[in-house]
Amino acid sequence: MTNRPPRLPAVVVIASMFAFFVIALLIAAALCWLAWVLYERAFTGGWTQGGLHLAALATPLVVAAGTIVWSLLPRRDRFVPPGPELSERDAPGLFREIQRIAAATGQAPPGHVYASLGVEAFVTERGGVMGFGSTRVLAVGLALLELLSETEAAAVLAHEFGHFHAGDTKLGPWVLGTRASIGRTIENLGRVGDLEMDLWIVRRMLALVRGLRAPFEWFWRLHLRITRGIARAQEYAADAVAARVVGPQALAEALKKTRVGSLAFDAYLHTSVLPVLEAGFRPRITEGFRAFLRAQRQGPALDLALHEALHDHSGTPDDSHPPIPDRLAALAKLSGPQPPFDSRPAIAWLEDVASLEARIIVSRPDGTALQDVAWTDVMMRALAPVWRDRLAQDQRVLSGLTPALVVLQPANMRRRVRALVGGIIDGAPDDEVAARFAEVVGAAVVLALVDRGWTAIAVTGEGIRVERDGVVVEPFEEVALALQGEAEAAAWRARVEALGIAEVALDRVVDGPRRARARHAQTTRARRGAR
Repeated sequence: MTNRPPRLPAVVVIASMFAFFVIALLIAAALCWLAWVLYERAFTGGWTQGGLHLAALATPLVVAAGTIVWSLLPRRDRFVPPGPELSERDAPGLFREIQRIAAATGQAPPGHVYASLGVEAFVTERGGVMGFGSTRVLAVGLALLELLSETEAAAVLAHEFGHFHAGDTKLGPWVLGTRASIGRTIENLGRVGDLEMDLWIVRRMLALVRGLRAPFEWFWRLHLRITRGIARAQEYAADAVAARVVGPQALAEALKKTRVGSLAFDAYLHTSVLPVLEAGFRPRITEGFRAFLRAQRQGPALDLALHEALHDHSGTPDDSHPPIPDRLAALAKLSGPQPPFDSRPAIAWLEDVASLEARIIVSRPDGTALQDVAWTDVMMRALAPVWRDRLAQDQRVLSGLTPALVVLQPANMRRRVRALVGGIIDGAPDDEVAARFAEVVGAAVVLALVDRGWTAIAVTGEGIRVERDGVVVEPFEEVALALQGEAEAAAWRARVEALGIAEVALDRVVDGPRRARARHAQTTRARRGAR
């Protein structure tokens, strides 16, 4: 590929960086000059009180000038990998594809390849100072490889290599370095201006120092506007490279999938994964994401997200990427190869996904090691003990309540719902409080069934179900319908009697069978002693 992209973006970035440093140094020089004038006048007439006041005024100016110069000094880039570094042994298929894309784009492969957890892929040059002594880096998310087919993932890799081809990654350290210098200058001037001083005249001078942030804040906004426009042009250019190497249709499908998949992955992490991690267990995250996607594809949520992504041209002012519809429209005008339909997920490029996940998420934030757990065991091993502890906080709301009484005392239910309001948010909407109450009762019903020999299973993307002898129960759904008054009282009682939990005291399920037996034995001994 001999056609090189225009060098105008690099010229603009370097020119803006040069202008920033010149302006900053001029401001620092002006502060030093003004401080020198004040010092000279302060000590010309000897050590008078007025001279000391002038010297006090000059000192913050010297400190501000030094702060600006110190903030401008480039720092060594300290790269924090997003996950474990991959070797060819870890991902033979991925490395073969990297070599193929590198040859097709006329680029050297990256020096380091890392695995991350999410729906993402990026390239950069990290290490060194302002790009000098840096190394090419590629990171690929496990969830992205699970989401895309091999052809679509190849298109994403080709897009990332398009940034290498255009020299975007060489430009990146200069952009980030300049941005960091501006940010440090604004922050450090603010710290100097916030110093506590007794002399009112010095406080006024420090207020002036705080005001020096204004030109730097203006330049920050200008720099963001310039680099944002350049970044969007770079994305279009990288899309064109991917279209020539793999084909526009493959990249278009990848863009649509990643847009929706990233939203789904965020929801999956918060609803399914984080509660398990917080309980001290590590499930098969990528495997669970696959099940979550299968479940969500049967509902309207993903279709709605895709429709919004395909029709939202607005974006936000801070977006470095163009809106998806604009990129798709640009791709539709390009030509390239038309690879055959490929349904094989790109996750097959990796050898042992579970071990990679274990290297990415090693422990909880408090340093506690995580235990591996299968999704079929998540509810019984990880969530049930946590639920018992949480239900203990809502025990008063469940006091005297049995499953059979859920639909028989609507007034009592309303009172219990109101009693729970204080445990959520003051002024919470009625439907939010009712939903919270349904969750509490549903969790208690699940644990009541578990205590009687049923097995609870967390079905990724679908919720909790309880099974025994081929019978499947969805407690949360059934309890919600009962609390909403959509279940006949007689039918509901027959249902909970058939399940063997009609008269179970829901406020006692927090104990679990072992603690309940221990408490019963303790009570029996106390009664015998009383006799």
